[in-house]
Amino acid sequence: MYREQLEAYFQDKQDMLVDAVCRLVSIDSVEGEPAPGAPFGPGPAAALEEGLKLAQEWGLITQNHEGYVGTADLCDKEDALHILGHLDVVAPGEGWTVTQPYQPKVVDGLIYGRGTDDDKGPVVASLLAMKAVKDLGVPLKSNCRLIMGTNEESGSGDIAWYFARHPFA
Repeated sequence: MYREQLEAYFQDKQDMLVDAVCRLVSIDSVEGEPAPGAPFGPGPAAALEEGLKLAQEWGLITQNHEGYVGTADLCDKEDALHILGHLDVVAPGEGWTVTQPYQPKVVDGLIYGRGTDDDKGPVVASLLAMKAVKDLGVPLKSNCRLIMGTNEESGSGDIAWYFARHPFA
């Protein structure tokens, strides 16, 4: 029903998408020493803050859940859909040739940098899809929530912590 509106909406959003992915990719979010509000270290906490900031800029309702996860909601209705994504990355290793791991670069239509496809890029794509639904005024009966984790690469303790406190039926 909204296909034409969605296609028109996304026609000029490529730069917005690339810029947002680059904002997240430029953050070294490898797990580090725990600290208050940063249970998986300062890198994942910084990526989470940037992800939440981006979601707020795009008009979504956000919440930081003690640094374990952040959530972005379309509306204040009861959740019907959860999208899981994560903002942490594994250590980049050696052999980077196109760019350095945390210096995102677009070459031949591809974004290079640590986390572009696992999982910072998909998190941004989800946020942009949610923004589209909101901007187009698509009527919703229920909420869609994006859960941005910070510990998927080393055990998913973030998601276990979140669902222990916020069960999803």
